[in-house]
Amino acid sequence: MHYWSRSRGKLWRKGEESGNGQRVVSLTWDCDRDALLAKVRPQGPACHTGAYTCFGEPPHAASLPEELWAVFRQRQVDAPPGSYVAKLLADPGLLRKKLGEEAIELILASQEEGHSRVVHEAADLLFHVLLLLYQEGVPFQDVADELKRRRK
Repeated sequence: MHYWSRSRGKLWRKGEESGNGQRVVSLTWDCDRDALLAKVRPQGPACHTGAYTCFGEPPHAASLPEELWAVFRQRQVDAPPGSYVAKLLADPGLLRKKLGEEAIELILASQEEGHSRVVHEAADLLFHVLLLLYQEGVPFQDVADELKRRRK
């Protein structure tokens, strides 16, 4: 998505500095064609404050993948020593292996252990799934949209 910036006095592409771009889904004029509604898929936080949107935060559960996405991006850029995320992003094979291990651990926990262990293992699996989506450049919203499509 490109915008006109009054402060910069020029057109600019959202994300050209932050990496948090926006992919256009649709553009729609209002009834008298003096306003344009842009629906976009964000690729990270949209607001300069680090928030998901400049218009108020969505419910926490909806913003969690985006919050993690921002952490993943930061770990990829900075790669702090000892960062587990940076290590997995640097080694796609290791990330895939960990994802498989976490899936198995969740299955085993669901057969043999209680609620809290299932919650723990499900969180581990979801974290690794989101990290793989990030690494593959697949926005979480695309997965959510696919689930909605299947529901119909």
